[in-house]
Amino acid sequence: MKVVEHYCIDFDANLKLLLDREKIKYEYYIENCALGWHKLVFDLKRAPNDMSLYNQIPYEPSCSWYEYSDKELSQAKWLTFRTTTPKLNIVDDSAIAYTCTYTREVRGELREFGKHQRQVKPFALRPVKWKPKNHVYSAYYSDCYVFCDDHVKDLIKGQGFSGIDFGPVYKGKTADLLENVSQIFINEVIPNEALILPSNAKHIICPFCKKTSYEWHSKCILGVKEEYLKPEFDFCRTETVFSGRDCALWLVSQKVYSFFKENELLRGLVFEPVVMY
Repeated sequence: MKVVEHYCIDFDANLKLLLDREKIKYEYYIENCALGWHKLVFDLKRAPNDMSLYNQIPYEPSCSWYEYSDKELSQAKWLTFRTTTPKLNIVDDSAIAYTCTYTREVRGELREFGKHQRQVKPFALRPVKWKPKNHVYSAYYSDCYVFCDDHVKDLIKGQGFSGIDFGPVYKGKTADLLENVSQIFINEVIPNEALILPSNAKHIICPFCKKTSYEWHSKCILGVKEEYLKPEFDFCRTETVFSGRDCALWLVSQKVYSFFKENELLRGLVFEPVVMY
């Protein structure tokens, strides 16, 4: 496992010399673009306990995450699974309801907000343009809502995997079904007592119902008590207790990961090993 520190910083000549000396690839923007003027953009990959080069960089990374080797992924009994491609526009907000609602003034207007969302009916989307190697997308609204094309749906159904189902999606604000798009649902739910959460998963208490959720980020590693992951499971998920609009974490067995890899379906998806207890 490597830690990847991603930097997007104002140009620093001394830092550029360091990057050249350490043979770290970077991009140098010298014109006014979306990033602004004179930017250095690069990734520093390091072992978790190796801070030697990290400490020589006098800037905080923009973001960071873990990167796993093929061997680590292929040896994991279970892995978390998520998309990195929020592409789809939900056009009917009435598909979402909230347990806790409140109003807040925004630019002089009172607006309604909510916590603990749940889906109450099928989504409506604009038509989807699938790319040849991208078969799974999430919604801009939340990466908890995941959709796939018929190619992936048919492949998964052909394997007879347990714990996964597919739901209809409507075309825009019509009563017509959207072709070649299905929503993915994970049916098997493991309880909260099955989870071993890392110390860097921050606890959040809802001010209205006092429900506890957890702020999950790219450097959290999920642990699960193995007796809760039954051999007959292929897909399962946690309860909706994680931040990011009340998300659940999705888990897949090694069999599922191997299936996605063998069928060249990994693009736009992230799999990370689960620690078994």
